[in-house]
Amino acid sequence: MNGEGTSRISVFPIFRHAWLALTAFPIHFFVLQIPAATAEPLIVWGSSAGLDKAIIPALGFALYGFFVSAFSAGLTLSSVLQQEQGGVPLFSISYGNVSERMGVLALSSLLVGLVIGLGLYAFILVGLFFMGLYLFVPQIIIYEKEQRAMAVLAKSAKLAKKRLGLVLSVVAFLVLVTLTAELLGETLGTWLAGVSNIPALRLVILSVFKAGLAIVIGAYLDLWLSFYFLATYRTTNP
Repeated sequence: MNGEGTSRISVFPIFRHAWLALTAFPIHFFVLQIPAATAEPLIVWGSSAGLDKAIIPALGFALYGFFVSAFSAGLTLSSVLQQEQGGVPLFSISYGNVSERMGVLALSSLLVGLVIGLGLYAFILVGLFFMGLYLFVPQIIIYEKEQRAMAVLAKSAKLAKKRLGLVLSVVAFLVLVTLTAELLGETLGTWLAGVSNIPALRLVILSVFKAGLAIVIGAYLDLWLSFYFLATYRTTNP
């Protein structure tokens, strides 16, 4: 096998690996999604105030979402690596590993968010292409302990290009699941919120429901992506 990697990756066993990891330590992996889930109440309350219609607040919401999603993804990979070593994943170790790289994680998330945002604004397929290139940014930061944001983006793009077709298929899958979950959360959350005649309480119910759904689905997706990253990295970097 050369440096470019010739081994094929079957994504289907990864679904099982992610499920087994989640069912082994469900509370642990759900808690790791709390940072990412904080974006949901922010978006709900911002939308209710009409802030999502203004460019600056909408951009702020999007960049915050990229950062907290990357944070949770980094926590998840750190926990998976602890499991691989035969141990029980610990919050203290996972948070410690990610906190040490908070600066590069924040800057990388900002850059990725801006690039993807501009790509989506120009043409949706361009945005999806950039999503594929920078799919592994949080994982590269944790796994390689890279401290330079531009190097992280370059390494993610290089790894993604080695299996670009499969990576773009994964991006399409993740986007489809995320949009479906968002639609489900909005529909069911709005229905549940309808039990109250108090507008503020309806917002609270909707926010809590969507955040809870994001925690459950996000935990599984981040686990799946962690195993997919490890399989891709190890077969292309023997």
